[in-house]
Amino acid sequence: MKANLSRDTVPHTYPITSAGSGILYGMEPETSHDELKRLIQENAVILKENNKILRKIYRNELISIWVKVIWFVLIIGLPFALYFYVLEPYFTAMGSSYETFSAGMQEIPGWKQFTETLEAIKARE
Repeated sequence: MKANLSRDTVPHTYPITSAGSGILYGMEPETSHDELKRLIQENAVILKENNKILRKIYRNELISIWVKVIWFVLIIGLPFALYFYVLEPYFTAMGSSYETFSAGMQEIPGWKQFTETLEAIKARE
């Protein structure tokens, strides 16, 4: 038995062409424009939210970098400041100097080998 397909029984679809993708069937032109408008508006909202999030991430990373820089400056600079502003006045008051302090540093296990290694590296250059 053959199916009787007349013009009234087959749903009518309009071909929609897009660049390079062929022909798409199923959407009527009026609906597709409304749908595209809605999708573009949704996309705009999502883009605004995305930009807000990206700005927050950028700001947090920038703050994080500066906190790390300050932290490392403190870690490296604090021993020098401690020596020059706290320990050095006591050394000069007791009659000691940097040479005495350096000689005391040579007594630390491993320190002498460390300084000799540094001197050998400098001599090679």
